[in-house]
Amino acid sequence: MTEYIKKQDAKNLIAEIHAKLAEGFGYDFAEAEKALKLMFTIQGDASIFKFEMGEQVIDTITNYIGTITARANYLNGENRYLLENKDTTGRPIEWWYEESRLERINE
Repeated sequence: MTEYIKKQDAKNLIAEIHAKLAEGFGYDFAEAEKALKLMFTIQGDASIFKFEMGEQVIDTITNYIGTITARANYLNGENRYLLENKDTTGRPIEWWYEESRLERINE
């Protein structure tokens, strides 16, 4: 289960870790990793994404199939995913899609 903390608590934790790093002592890499993970689940700043990185999905409107290589969360909008694939000549192509247009491909 994803752990949520308040935005200010996460900022305080990150500031504390940066201060310890600047002092050159007492730096705990486990705490740094925890802080980085929490930055992406700060309540009110991020939402739970429906799809995972590296997952293959299909756009239900264009039938474009791609692998998710990036995700974006917008303040006033829907989550978006960058899908990558290759065209018929083998050149890489990529495009951003809204979450509501995508469906998971069952393998």
